[in-house]
This record gives sequence, structure tokens and C-alpha cells, in this order.
Amino acid sequence: MVYARDTVDADGNKRVLELTVSGKLWRDALVMRDRETHSLWTQHDGRAVVGPRSEQGLQMKALPSQKMSWAEAEALYPDATVLKKRHSLLGRGMQDIYVDYRARKDDASVFGTGGGGVLPPKEEILGVAANGHALAVRFEALPADGTVELEFAGQRLLFSRSGVTDLQGQRIDARRMYWFAWKRAHPEAVLWEL
Repeated sequence: MVYARDTVDADGNKRVLELTVSGKLWRDALVMRDRETHSLWTQHDGRAVVGPRSEQGLQMKALPSQKMSWAEAEALYPDATVLKKRHSLLGRGMQDIYVDYRARKDDASVFGTGGGGVLPPKEEILGVAANGHALAVRFEALPADGTVELEFAGQRLLFSRSGVTDLQGQRIDARRMYWFAWKRAHPEAVLWEL
């Protein structure tokens, strides 16, 4: 998930947020903390959920982003700069600190809240939300190369493994995440099955 850090407060003042890791969870997902007011911001939708910025109803604007392999990124963006943690920070021989966490598909999140039993809690989904509606599509159900056209909130959308667009090709804010996290953030979510 990627957000623009500039927001406008209730008085119309533009602010650029300086965000840090809070070390806290909200609905089973990490939240960020802004240095100015110590408000907490959810990664689910970029809203301030605790603190002065929450009382002002502030929300960061979501920016289109994609999760892809290095081969795909290199082909699309040959001049890109890549940030990578040193292996020494992860521990001897570790490539990724979440390998064990991801491998346990049936674990019901950190606090056992799960995803409503429809899917294994850590099944990856591609989710979209708008106007009080939320839709999730099993990521593995999407074609490896191609799209699925679905209607959501009165709009025809194209779902693919690289994201969601409208019929004109404009990217739609979509989240690739675990089912349990999506369901916690969007209890009203409907799961679409192929």
C-alpha cells in the first residue's frame, strides 16, 4: 500500500506527514505514527484512527501501486532504484523474516481473529472498497495472464494479478493482502469466487 503523505487539516492547512513505525496493531495490521501529533494511521485505508488527526477525520490519498516479481519490475522499470535490507539485519541465511509466518496458512492472524471461516485466514486476496462496499477476489483464482471483468459498486472493473483497472485502463486502488486482514478492515466484504 502506498499513500501520499500530504494532507489538508480542518483549517485548510497543508501538512506533509513524517511517519514512523508505531509498533502497534489496529485490526490485526500495523499502524504508522506521525511525529507531529503522534496520531496513529492505518495501512488499510490511510486514515488516522487515534489521536488529533483522527478527530479531524484526516486520510492520506492512496496511490496506485503493484506487487510484482523482480523480473517484472526490471522489465517495466529498467532504471528503477531498489531498496533492500542487508541480510545481516535479518539473521544468518534469512532472506525474509516472514517465511514462517506466511507458511502457516491456517493460523488465524496474530490474535486469532481469523477471516470468518470462508477462506483460510492467510489466503491472499485482491480487494477493492468504495462507498461502504467491499469485494475480495482470491488471488490464485485470477488468471496468470489475463483479466476478469466484474461489476462492483455500479462500475465494471478488470481484475488481474497486476491490479484492478476500470474499462478505460485507469488504475483503481486495490489491495493484495491476507483474507483475515481484509475481512477485519471490511466486515461487509463479499468474496467473489470464479
